[in-house]
Amino acid sequence: MKKTMISFQYRWIGLIFICISLLVVSMNDTILNVSLPVIAKALNASTKDLQWVGDAYILVFASLLLTMGTLSDRFGRKLFLQIGVILFSVFSIVAAVSTSIQLVIFARALQGIGGAIIMPSTLSMISTVFKESKEKAKAIAIWNAMFGLGIGIGPLIGGGLLEVPWLDWRSVFVINIPFAVVALIGVSLFLPESKDKLSKKPDIPGVVLSSCGLFFLVFAIIEAGERGWGNGFVFWGLIAAVFCIGMFLWWESKTKNAMLPLAFFKNRTFSGANITLMMSLFSIMGLMFFLPQYFQGVQNLSPVQTAIRLVPQGIISILVSANSHQVITRFGIKKSVTFGFLFGAIGLFFLYWVLSINTSYWLILIGIALCFLGMDTAMPASTIAIMEAVPESKAGIGSAMNEMTGQIGSALGIAVMGSTLNSAYLRKTGEMQITIGTELYEIVSNGIFSAQRALQINTLPSLEALDKIVKQAFVYGLKETFLTSVVILVFFGIFIYFFLPNVINKINEDF
Repeated sequence: MKKTMISFQYRWIGLIFICISLLVVSMNDTILNVSLPVIAKALNASTKDLQWVGDAYILVFASLLLTMGTLSDRFGRKLFLQIGVILFSVFSIVAAVSTSIQLVIFARALQGIGGAIIMPSTLSMISTVFKESKEKAKAIAIWNAMFGLGIGIGPLIGGGLLEVPWLDWRSVFVINIPFAVVALIGVSLFLPESKDKLSKKPDIPGVVLSSCGLFFLVFAIIEAGERGWGNGFVFWGLIAAVFCIGMFLWWESKTKNAMLPLAFFKNRTFSGANITLMMSLFSIMGLMFFLPQYFQGVQNLSPVQTAIRLVPQGIISILVSANSHQVITRFGIKKSVTFGFLFGAIGLFFLYWVLSINTSYWLILIGIALCFLGMDTAMPASTIAIMEAVPESKAGIGSAMNEMTGQIGSALGIAVMGSTLNSAYLRKTGEMQITIGTELYEIVSNGIFSAQRALQINTLPSLEALDKIVKQAFVYGLKETFLTSVVILVFFGIFIYFFLPNVINKINEDF
């Protein structure tokens, strides 16, 4: 009893260390993005190698989220959070001492194991430590804000480290270690252990089938962004994913030890919130993933200049997420999500309307502000709905579903929006094939950065005009991704308004 009271008394201090654990993961990718060109030069890495530095992590991370969330419920959420932070740190060191790009990719894949443990553990710890609904909503809002902070400060930290003369690309991995040490000490001192006391024996077939199904699904989505959806490799990956996920759902409906009770999906709050989260991240990936490329490739800004222009995005995300619980408490989940999707659509449509080669940064910032005002209201509302709907004993599963649907939405968004942008880019650049010849056009068609490198080494009289066409083609493609996102947000905003109940329906402990 005394231990429980102490842990309750220090719950807000404990939240600080939960958030530091989250920072280790959330800032990692954006720190790394800034350093990829430096890594490429140091380790002689190809563009495909650099893509796999990111994709290897995402693949393992997304595949294991559901499994790790379930295991943390069974064996202890605090224990798993500590294990996750340790694993993430160890493989950060492995990446830092790597002498080849292949070893970096391998270390990143293993980092994905740590990330898959940390993310659901942090959110499920909040759900079990904060019992009262308003406090839980506020804690989850802070959790979302800290995730945004990590994404926002990542490029600045990464760019700053690479500007220090005596540091190199290895520093972007080593920087994780101090955060991890602080997180481990704080979690050990201020957070209680919690687990599902009624947990049944492990669902081994469920673990294998879900992990394989998610692996094939995310792998196919990643490859679709490169090879196209009609590629045979992608097709068979999707077939394998459908088979494994289908078998997983069949098995979960039959076994008494289901790791993911399918009865959860009969709850409209749980299902609707997961759909909301997936489509939120799906819709804004065109903005988050391609806007840095616009700044560097179209407006010719340096990585550090780009990072500075992305800082307001992080600040807006932090401020809106941190205060979203007030909007959610006043208006409820349904209206908050609808409001979020509406403002997100307005922001993206504004960007579609104003974007050109020389668009003022201040106009772009208005669109970003409107978009993130909406999305950073809708996403915390979804997370709160998911965690409020699931029984406390299954907080790990709820947290894992929250992260998994978000990751799938992000991966799908990058693949689909990437295909949309690429198709539009090729349509526009196709007009210049006769002018520059087939050989040069094949290089130009690989993307704006390949095109600019090719144009720099060719002495063509119309070089400036060709560079402008390439930039216009990229802008044209980016505008199409924004318009696609607007349509998706409007459609799902209407759908969610009629699908989500006004009041959160809790899933019965017995389900």
